[in-house]
Amino acid sequence: MSQLGLHPYKTAMMFITLFLVLVIIFSFKRQNTILNTLNEIVNDLDFQQFALNQHSIVSETDVFGNITYVNDKFCQISGHSREKLLHTNHRITKSNEHSEHFFQVLWDTISNGQVWHGEIKNRAKDGSFYWVNATIVPFLDKHNKPFKYVSIRTDITQQKENESLISEKNKFLHLLTNTMGEGVYALDKKGICIFINLQAEKLLGYSANEILGKNIHNLIHFQDEQGNLIPVEQCESLNSVQRNQSYINEKQFFTRKGGSIFPVRVHSDPLFNQQDFSGSVTVFQDISIRKKTEEALKKAKQQAEEHSQQKSDFLANMSHELRTPMNAIIGLCYLTLETPLDELQRNYLEKIQSSSNVLLDLINDVLDLSKIEAGKITIENIDFKFEDIINQLFHITHSKAVEKGLSLYYYLSPAIPKILIGDSLRITQVMTNLIYNAIKFTESGQIVISITLDETDNTSDNYVNYCTDKQLKIEIQDTGIGLTQEQQNKLFTAFTQADTSTTREYGGTGLGLSISKQLVNLMKGKIGVKSTFETGSTFYFTLPLIHSNSNSDTPTITNNRDDSIINEFIIVDSSETHNNLTQKMLSELSLKYHSFKKIIDYDYLSKFLSANDNTIKHTLTCIINAHTLIDNPILLNQLEELNNKKHHCTTLILNAYDVSRSPIPELPIKPSSILHEPLLPSFLINAIKESLTPSEHIKDADKTQRPKQNKADFNHVPVLLVEDNKVNQLVAKALLKRLNLNVTVANNGLEAVELFETRMKLTHTS
Repeated sequence: MSQLGLHPYKTAMMFITLFLVLVIIFSFKRQNTILNTLNEIVNDLDFQQFALNQHSIVSETDVFGNITYVNDKFCQISGHSREKLLHTNHRITKSNEHSEHFFQVLWDTISNGQVWHGEIKNRAKDGSFYWVNATIVPFLDKHNKPFKYVSIRTDITQQKENESLISEKNKFLHLLTNTMGEGVYALDKKGICIFINLQAEKLLGYSANEILGKNIHNLIHFQDEQGNLIPVEQCESLNSVQRNQSYINEKQFFTRKGGSIFPVRVHSDPLFNQQDFSGSVTVFQDISIRKKTEEALKKAKQQAEEHSQQKSDFLANMSHELRTPMNAIIGLCYLTLETPLDELQRNYLEKIQSSSNVLLDLINDVLDLSKIEAGKITIENIDFKFEDIINQLFHITHSKAVEKGLSLYYYLSPAIPKILIGDSLRITQVMTNLIYNAIKFTESGQIVISITLDETDNTSDNYVNYCTDKQLKIEIQDTGIGLTQEQQNKLFTAFTQADTSTTREYGGTGLGLSISKQLVNLMKGKIGVKSTFETGSTFYFTLPLIHSNSNSDTPTITNNRDDSIINEFIIVDSSETHNNLTQKMLSELSLKYHSFKKIIDYDYLSKFLSANDNTIKHTLTCIINAHTLIDNPILLNQLEELNNKKHHCTTLILNAYDVSRSPIPELPIKPSSILHEPLLPSFLINAIKESLTPSEHIKDADKTQRPKQNKADFNHVPVLLVEDNKVNQLVAKALLKRLNLNVTVANNGLEAVELFETRMKLTHTS
């Protein structure tokens, strides 16, 4: 019975024991799981804290602000050791940048259990400053009271420095734009104003607050001068910058705040962000005053032109009225001088004629000046030969030089094309002015006029239309009184002379040089002077070299194809200047020459005379100044000896102009040609060619230069003379009758037409 009763109890105990073992086993397993989880959480927290410490500046404080923990970055940026920082108040890094109110707000926030965010400037141990972006998190107990604070910071020192730099630049740009004196505004890509300077506010009458964020077109650029509306899609400045193009215009109008319209000069440029259009910047000026000034200047210019035209018309009329009696005086003097007169009468009349010519030249200069100023002179572009100009100049200037005992030389480069295009009349006028000027201011010595080729001044706009690298250069060199630098600076100005004293020796108005300069400018050239005081001057001007389409080749002497013939030239001229000019011409013609002053060098002559090589034929051409040959028996003997030899030797006699010598008498030798002044390339070349083909007759190489001056006889050819001045009628009629013309006088144009019609009727009926 007892054994049976104990068995259930044991069974129950076994079950209870087994259950407790299972519970204990389960508890151990659960505890291990919890421990593992806690270890993982701790590890995660360690990793997170490590990552946080690597990125941020971390510290912990108690509720009084005393530091209880700092990480390495805090130590690094502050410069303090961890031992120094722990249990120290955060005021150790205070920079005094922030106010007490700033810190009061901070503490009020975190004391109330709220997170604080902000930027703080701190001071490091070495005194340097650094900025941090800080977040302070309060840790709360079960009563929601903070028991510690954790601060997490990021270093933003570089960011602050960049912001400071940008701020300084912005201040500078604002200051710059505000002191420009011009209005400046910037727009975004939609045309909304995002910047405006003080001057723009002043010009437009708007404050920055009133215009920023507004559509600039609708506010200030919506109408033109007449008040007509300009749709935004037709706004030229906006359309241009949106096409990535700059826009500049001086004919735009802006509207002020009060509604008034004013003219502006606008310059807009597009702005880009990377390569994308992001807006535009515009600079504008109020040009109201300038517009009024331009209008006033336009009216003043118009009035000045009217006055200038009136002056020119007056001068032209006065010049005409003055020339009419002057021509009568000159003509009557000429006719009277042709009659028998005693010496005193002839002297008086010659002085009247000379003075009248001077006065007529002055009148002509005034008329030319008035025409130039009125723009009534046109420059012709026709074919001409420079040799013709030189021939004409020589005949009208050499008598002036003779009167003063001066030597006058002309040189024309053989390299200049025979036919050119230009205004030969104006070229002659300029050269005449300069040559007469040189003669007037030269008391003794010589004047050399040379026309050569020069390099084109490619920097000058005058030559932009001419495809040539050469230009004509005309120089007039004298041995006159010369000019100081101050005097040179005053030349080429109307009514100005180098010598302005009341006792000056030389007369004139100074118009000639002024007219010459303006004519040269009209011909697209340049004019100038080089001078040494009391030594001499060189006036020069350059002109474009324009070839004629009908241009013939520049005359040259071609080498004989027969290599057995050697051509040589001898120059014998006691005039050093003329000798040099002849040498220069032969050199430009690529001819071999020898130059001597009075006699031919004996050694050279002997060498030439002793040449007996039958395979080589020497030809010798002697170019000799006639005045050097006269009364020079040694030179004559040398020429006779050359002529007696079998060698081919010819002589060209140069009748060089020399005022100190008498006319050339008959020479004892027979030259092949006689050359007259001026010595021109074509005449010299023709004479040389003729000398190489001897003829029994002496040839005048420039016979076309000196035509016979036979008195004209027109055998009573009828002439109709139209002249309203009775004195001029008398003079003209007398001159024409001397040419054996049958003169009929008409007092005006109507009378001339009636006489002509009557004459025609008589001709048809007879």
